[in-house]
Amino acid sequence: LCLCRGRDSVKQSTELISANEGDAAVLRCKYSTVDQSLYLLWYKQQSKASPHGLEFKDRFSAYLDSNSSLVPLTIQNLHISDSTVYHCVFGDKIGPREEDGSIISKETDNVTLKCSYESTSSDILLYWFRQRFNRAPQYLLYRGAKSYSSYKSTPADTRLEATTTDTSTELIISGLKLTDSALYYCALTVDPVIQSP
Repeated sequence: LCLCRGRDSVKQSTELISANEGDAAVLRCKYSTVDQSLYLLWYKQQSKASPHGLEFKDRFSAYLDSNSSLVPLTIQNLHISDSTVYHCVFGDKIGPREEDGSIISKETDNVTLKCSYESTSSDILLYWFRQRFNRAPQYLLYRGAKSYSSYKSTPADTRLEATTTDTSTELIISGLKLTDSALYYCALTVDPVIQSP
């Protein structure tokens, strides 16, 4: 399988790796890209479950070998629970600035929430959601970035506006109301092309 975005690709061996409990295992992922700001992720997928990102601590480690165009994943002191499928993919990441963790403002104030992101794609849509206490997240709006900068939605609440740059998105809430008290999420989606070799 090759997950490709333009001229970027990741190829991973499909061979089964056998090892004993307590041993170390190395999984290899070969990449090709024209982007110098490379960001690759390793995911672990248990049977009948969605993939989830690996935390690189304790027994798991990975590094970028730019000379060989490899990103090897090393698992030390193997456990039986490590027996599963691992995926290597080009990654995108998005998250709030640390200083925006908790914002306190007064009614009628204008508030700006900001998320930074990294992506190897130029076809980006950035979304904002709001989650009130004991409620499901509610979609607010989206705004395109980079080559998608002309794309945007019209929010139901006209007090909301989003802006984007090549590295961040902002949600501006004008005339703050008490009902705006909530947890806010930013999300990123790209337009990937999936091909079989």
